[in-house]
Amino acid sequence: FNQVMALASPESDKRVLAEVSRRIGVIHLRQAKFKEAEVFLDQSLSIAEEINSTHTLVEILYDLGGVFERMGRTQEALAAFSKSRDLAKSLGDDIGLGKALYGLGRVYMTLMDFNASIRLKKEALEVVERTGDVNEIATVSIGLGASLVEAKRYEDAIEYLDKAIEMSRSSGNQNLLAWAMTNAATCHFESGDMPQ
Repeated sequence: FNQVMALASPESDKRVLAEVSRRIGVIHLRQAKFKEAEVFLDQSLSIAEEINSTHTLVEILYDLGGVFERMGRTQEALAAFSKSRDLAKSLGDDIGLGKALYGLGRVYMTLMDFNASIRLKKEALEVVERTGDVNEIATVSIGLGASLVEAKRYEDAIEYLDKAIEMSRSSGNQNLLAWAMTNAATCHFESGDMPQ
């Protein structure tokens, strides 16, 4: 990506520069280098706003929301996810909309507003189911199950966690499968079902 940035023209390759900056920001985010991630995502945001690349803005705002969320800057995370959600809705972008709603649900879980978290994650699940993306369906189902566990709604949680296990197995995604099974085990433990 650094090579692409070096070769790109600041005048004629703005869309490329916005996307590359975003992707570098996401790499830093995944490495928990949040300050570096914010710098690149801010750079990407400025370029995307300048060229009015709305689809790219949906993704950048979601990624920025993730940075703010992990840094404990919850109000900024809510603002970024909300903007991403609104833009995705206006574009009819179900992938972006599902991610933004899920991001909002995660922040409300952090704020211990489990009802809002459950509502937003259910809405996210409806949207990602329209896309047919099995990994996203599993991810949102796991998150929804976790919110339901926190709300002590174990039966409801197991329904979504079982769905996540099934989806993860069908896609072959071992990381998601482990995450789903760990959450299911926690749910069974909390509900007193030790053998399960």
